[in-house]
Amino acid sequence: MTSFDEIKEALDFDTMTKAEQDDLLLELNELIFKGTMIRVLEVMDEKDKEGFHDLIDQNASSEELSRYIQSHVSNIDFFVAETVQDLTQDIQAVLK
Repeated sequence: MTSFDEIKEALDFDTMTKAEQDDLLLELNELIFKGTMIRVLEVMDEKDKEGFHDLIDQNASSEELSRYIQSHVSNIDFFVAETVQDLTQDIQAVLK
């Protein structure tokens, strides 16, 4: 079972309305994005952080920020997986 399946099961995703599912997916996406960004910024060197902050100052889109990070952090998939796993554990702990 994947972490996403575990999250869906813990939150009774299949019993939600389509609108509730959509809202939940948006919230989860935002949490995963923000959590991943925090992890990535912790390992970036100062030059890459400055470039990232410049993009933020220019009101870059999430897609532009993601592209920048993917081009400057070689193991981005690891950070995403780690964030999803932590989120899954947090959700399960709260719901127990």
